[in-house]
Amino acid sequence: MSREQKENAEIAELGRKIRRAREAGGISLADAAKRAGISTAFLNKVENGISCPSAVILARLATVIGEDINDLVSHVKTLEQRFDDAWASLSKEEKKNLQVWGQHPFKPDFETKKVLLQVIENMQPKKK
Repeated sequence: MSREQKENAEIAELGRKIRRAREAGGISLADAAKRAGISTAFLNKVENGISCPSAVILARLATVIGEDINDLVSHVKTLEQRFDDAWASLSKEEKKNLQVWGQHPFKPDFETKKVLLQVIENMQPKKK
């Protein structure tokens, strides 16, 4: 799965969580949108995974639907988690080829992980 596909899946899951919480609270789409200061159309797009709200709008929505913002985004993997998963999927030989010479044990910093994650994702065969 490409990075874009993963991000789209995360956005879709966020939308589902927002909808479930809104409906569980008996809040209409129109009322939730109005109280969050956004259009009904935009909230509909968010709940259907078509649009991703900004952090400010997400915080407002969380308040309106009575959810903790951390619970709404708990499914989103951090760069650290994505790197660890990608690194674990590599063979010993692939890891050896990607390690920075002279760094033992291999402990890449955040920026290095960002670059290596892109390299690893580009190494993996594209799935249709």
